[in-house]
Amino acid sequence: MSGFAVDRLANFMRRILLAGCCQLILVGCHSSSESEGTFEGFAAKEPTNASPIDPAAASAARTRLADEGVDLTWSPEGPPLLWQQPMGTGYGSPVIVGDRVIANHRVDDSERTVCFDLESGDLIWEDQIPTTAVCDYEYSDGPYSTPVVAGDEVFVHHGQGQLSAIDWRDGRRIWHRDLYQEYQVTPGIFPAGASPLVTEDRVFLSLGGVDTDAGVIALDRASGETIWAATDHAAAYTIPVLTRVHGNDHLLVITAEGLVSLDPTDGSVDWEIQHFGRAPLSYNAVSPVVIQDIVLAVTGPGPGAVAVRILPDRGHERVWKDRRVLDSQFNRLVTWKDHVIGFTAAGQGGASLRMIDPADGELMWEYSSVLRRGQPVRVGDDIILAIGERGHLASLAIRHDGVDVLAFTDQPLMTEPSYCTPAIRGNRLVLKDEERLAVFDLSAFDPSLSTTED
Repeated sequence: MSGFAVDRLANFMRRILLAGCCQLILVGCHSSSESEGTFEGFAAKEPTNASPIDPAAASAARTRLADEGVDLTWSPEGPPLLWQQPMGTGYGSPVIVGDRVIANHRVDDSERTVCFDLESGDLIWEDQIPTTAVCDYEYSDGPYSTPVVAGDEVFVHHGQGQLSAIDWRDGRRIWHRDLYQEYQVTPGIFPAGASPLVTEDRVFLSLGGVDTDAGVIALDRASGETIWAATDHAAAYTIPVLTRVHGNDHLLVITAEGLVSLDPTDGSVDWEIQHFGRAPLSYNAVSPVVIQDIVLAVTGPGPGAVAVRILPDRGHERVWKDRRVLDSQFNRLVTWKDHVIGFTAAGQGGASLRMIDPADGELMWEYSSVLRRGQPVRVGDDIILAIGERGHLASLAIRHDGVDVLAFTDQPLMTEPSYCTPAIRGNRLVLKDEERLAVFDLSAFDPSLSTTED
């Protein structure tokens, strides 16, 4: 047995033996200690208005986005609510496609993929599948993955390991496979949560078929038939990344064991590196980021960040590793001018937003706020819109040495815990939690946020 396999087996046994007495630190699972993200009583210690708005920066941002009819400088109450619909459980994020919003959630023993009209909130179609998935702890029973839209199709990885291709126009199911059953995947403590990567003709997924050498699989997009299966890695809560470096195509996947590079044509493994938390019940839940020829893999709390360089011969070399500079737990990473921005875990005195240089791991700046372990998206060239884990909404202008606060709600817009990444298209913002799907209007202008006249 290889050293890699021995380490993985030891880590697995440690998780099993300590499962009954440890803290849960996966997405959606807050710890029982304040350092790992306690919710009870924390708000009383931290003011919600800790981030004053910069009027000059807000005015400049409004000017830059004026031609697009988008205003990210809302009042402290937040942007106007356009409509809302009730939602069940799940951490899957909403997706905007044209004039529609697609989301997944669970009601009782039914996992549902729904499609609403973006402007009116009217339900256009709904797909349902029965589910008995259960989280072994008092957290969401799923779904955890986010629907992926490509062309006229919606691809949904369900909580019990099924994968569906749905016509986004009318909700008709094109094909459906029970991958957990076919590849003998043992359900984990949490429902399945990896999201697929969809290309022109293939669907790639971190499946976790440990006993059937189907850790990562590639399916035919049109039929759903398997093209190849590779690795014996358990699945992570990530989405694969396809990139071309030095003229070679690489499929980069964060699995439960670490970072793997495969040839997307046949699934042959180029290389793999261990990168996972040694703490019991910690899981990889951050997708990799590629900047030129450098791949950044981040997980936390614990392992932190590791950067590797892809070489012309399809090999790799480690550039740097740092346990503390960026240790995102389940939070999306965004890029800005060859830099990477992300929220840290809560174990370093409280979570913060940081920007690092992936070339050498240098910390460029750090911003702390009530957002804590937020979910960011980049809007335009230099603005981040983020929803905090307690439901606060903020827009931040990025600088090389920090951020300017353009807008920040005084009170939460969404219900805690808020783990779904925002979706934005034009002047429509979509937020989701485990109670509702809400669409906000970003076209309103609020003159109170500016000291200058437009």
